[in-house]
Amino acid sequence: MRKLLQALSLTACAAVIPGTGALQAASRRSEPVQIPFEFKLNNKVLPAGTYRLQRGSTDAFSSLVNLKTGQRVPLLSPLGNETTKTGLVFERDGDGFVLKKLR
Repeated sequence: MRKLLQALSLTACAAVIPGTGALQAASRRSEPVQIPFEFKLNNKVLPAGTYRLQRGSTDAFSSLVNLKTGQRVPLLSPLGNETTKTGLVFERDGDGFVLKKLR
């Protein structure tokens, strides 16, 4: 009986561990942001739409994800810490816009 209880407690602990990773991953995403115009980033033209800034495994590497298409464009700029808001700074470039920096 004791071995059965030990096996059950180990199973319960193993079931909890994967759930904590999902919680950590969820906290590494920003709120969705609506970008109402086409823009350039890393020499790519991205369509207007809803995007999310997502942190990578380290804060130095992150990506901008189009929520409709799933297209992911890497960013090398840090997003700041989890408690501060990150802003997108666009500049006019000819007849369009370029995402210049995160602040």
